[in-house]
Amino acid sequence: DDEAREFSRRRKMRQEMTVEELDALLAKRKEDRRKEGVELFDDWLIHQIQSSDMPVEVVLESPVPAEEVEIHTEKDMALPPSAPSCLRGIELDSDTDSDDENDGGSDAYIDYLRRRLSSALPPERLHCADPRELGEGSEELSLRDAFQRLLTQPRPKDLEEVELDALG
Repeated sequence: DDEAREFSRRRKMRQEMTVEELDALLAKRKEDRRKEGVELFDDWLIHQIQSSDMPVEVVLESPVPAEEVEIHTEKDMALPPSAPSCLRGIELDSDTDSDDENDGGSDAYIDYLRRRLSSALPPERLHCADPRELGEGSEELSLRDAFQRLLTQPRPKDLEEVELDALG
């Protein structure tokens, strides 16, 4: 269909699609499926949770919200050592093998599901458990900004940054 082709075209051209645009597109497509009698997973899950007499909590492999993180720094703690050269030489695993692969950007379903559940459930019933992207990598600037607000002073440079600065 035209919407799917346009979405694929923009993705292949690496054109940004805002979270709001993506969610609006998904809502329209879901409504079309609903008219055909198809209930999609996120709607089904929310319906099951809200209609249950038992309290249901959801745990997603998704970035931990800033509100659940506490930053603590030791005043006299030395910087952690640089990673060994054998580790620094390893290629990043975030590179895709093909232009057609999902790069984990804002079109990842788990991100959409997290946004849907966040809007439908009380915060104490949704738990995210993936510390790999604390304040980084998220398509939602509001999530990144929330982590920046946790900082009371500039983040100290790690030894690798110090080494790079020294090399010019």
